[in-house]
Amino acid sequence: MDIKLTSIIVLCYNQLAAATKPCIESILRNTPEGSYELILVDNASTDGTVEYLKSIAEKNTSIKLRLNSMNKGYAGGNNDGIKMADGEFIILLNNDTLVPTGWLSCLLKTFDRYPKVGLIGPVTNSAGNEQRIEIEGLNEGNFEEKIQGYLERQKNEVYFTEKLGFFCVAIRRSVIDRIGLLDESFGIGMFEDDDYCFRAKKIGFDLAIAEDSFVYHKGSLSFNKLAIKEYQELFSKNKELFRKKHDYVWT
Repeated sequence: MDIKLTSIIVLCYNQLAAATKPCIESILRNTPEGSYELILVDNASTDGTVEYLKSIAEKNTSIKLRLNSMNKGYAGGNNDGIKMADGEFIILLNNDTLVPTGWLSCLLKTFDRYPKVGLIGPVTNSAGNEQRIEIEGLNEGNFEEKIQGYLERQKNEVYFTEKLGFFCVAIRRSVIDRIGLLDESFGIGMFEDDDYCFRAKKIGFDLAIAEDSFVYHKGSLSFNKLAIKEYQELFSKNKELFRKKHDYVWT
């Protein structure tokens, strides 16, 4: 596979110790230098995240930094990162994730093998679709060791799907050129990933899961802080927005 620059975008909002810091450290530790740029976007954190991001950006020339003065939501924050990206491939990576060695190359090789694939996701321990796999005893501390057998058995296996979870998604630059950015109408979050997958498939791109790439997902730390009523209201509102936009009932 030709080495092409990849832009990895990590959107941050508080959760410095629980999410952002370990996520970024795993990227820097387990992703080959020179193959990527790291774009860190902060949505007006108040817990020391901004100071931490500034400190690591000063030490690493491959890091670009965007500090928002307000919370622009999932779509708005990631769109800021996409606008800064120079990569042939764009990866949106939640800050509540951890990446192991080899995660990036296993994702990207699928683009070379399947020219019609526009978006690719890894397998994970926590997702609401086929990307979720069950490995007994797996946790944040041992996942790199625990997943090795599975990844070896699934080497070069690709599963085509209708929808990808955007906790980690690799997007071909040509997809963004043709369908544009994430839809910021969905506010702080939910359904913008469904919307983007729907738009990509509508113009002929395939969606794929790389079965030999794994990303550990702690699971929606920010949304877990919402009250149940607030969460349900946001879900219903954005579900209806998705239906009206596409004339399609989400299931």
